Amino acid sequence: MIFYRIARARFDRPATAFSGEAAAKYDHRWSHAASDIRAVYCSDTLALASLECLVHIRPQPRIFPASVYYVVDIPDSLLERPERRALPKGWDTEVAGNASRDFGMEFLRSRRAVGLVIPTAILPLGENVLLNPLHPKFSLAWITGPSPYRFDQRLK
Repeated sequence: MIFYRIARARFDRPATAFSGEAAAKYDHRWSHAASDIRAVYCSDTLALASLECLVHIRPQPRIFPASVYYVVDIPDSLLERPERRALPKGWDTEVAGNASRDFGMEFLRSRRAVGLVIPTAILPLGENVLLNPLHPKFSLAWITGPSPYRFDQRLK
């Protein structure tokens, strides 16, 4: 399955853009900050990847950082897709809570798949993937890029 990741331009190599180190330092929707995990978030379209970035760029008007994007082709057999009804209550709230973070942490620590495909909280349709770069089958060979990415200035 194809996914997309937008990163700041300083992450100009797949090894840095897909290290997952930020997830070890900061809470995200599907992960707690923890030194024993790494996580990388990607989206099923470049447009959704852009929206996922936009909801986190503060203050407004937005100041867009120089950015790049990557395309990731992950074998379907290495992805886990939970049913929506299996997701924790409140996973899609505007501010992420501990239930979704605990759910993602259990997935990351289990290493039972390279990626957890979850719905986005931003749109009624669309999927993100929580990648585990510490999984033994994770491969940087799946990644193409970086390519320059420019946020349209009308999105400010």
